[in-house]
Amino acid sequence: MCFVGEKGFTHRTDTGWYGKGVYFSEYPSYSMGYISGASQLLLCQVLPGKVFHCTNLIHGAEMKKGYDSHMSPDKKELVVFNCHHIIPAYIVHYKDSKGDFKYKAPTGKGTSKGGTSSNKASSDDNQPPDDICDETKLAEKGFLALCAKTTKVFKGQQITFSGIFQHTQAEMYQLVEKHGAKKGTAASFSFLIASLDEYSNGSSKCAQANKKNVPILGEMFVYDCILKKKMLDQDDYNMDILC
Repeated sequence: MCFVGEKGFTHRTDTGWYGKGVYFSEYPSYSMGYISGASQLLLCQVLPGKVFHCTNLIHGAEMKKGYDSHMSPDKKELVVFNCHHIIPAYIVHYKDSKGDFKYKAPTGKGTSKGGTSSNKASSDDNQPPDDICDETKLAEKGFLALCAKTTKVFKGQQITFSGIFQHTQAEMYQLVEKHGAKKGTAASFSFLIASLDEYSNGSSKCAQANKKNVPILGEMFVYDCILKKKMLDQDDYNMDILC
């Protein structure tokens, strides 16, 4: 999204959703979504100064008067307008992984003659979910879920969202609808996906869900269901149980 030249960083792509500046993100998987086919990230130190927090799209806008940078509503993108506030530090080389890490049962005592364990290792589906509030895992799985092929995993479900997630609420609704769900209404929804802040502060949607005895789940539930291509146990993601 930027070009490094003799005079520093300059904007070289579109007008920019949150201003015409140089875009940065502290989440590698978020930045990787904009560099398809590449294998390098530029790790920079930036001086944000006084940050203007955007509440909606401001395509191609100049820097807000009285501020030094802009922040996207989901706090995933920082827009820097002054190239002197950017110091490139490292070039990070990476490569695509070949699937998720899988646990292998140890060999030794209790193994068969062939040297393999007599007890089969549990499948990924039987492993407990990651911490549903782990920001690093949420960013990683949120990106992978966004790229996943269409399924019907949420067919028949009406889903409602409350809070700020890895993607905007509009994008979250598009994501679950892509996988068979319908947007829930105030009168009817199967379960509520809430951010930790919304749950902790007892938002109106959370209060409504409790009144209707509807489960309040973490956003990790959405990503894991999509990535594993099936509806998972809601208790493993229930905010009332885990938070």
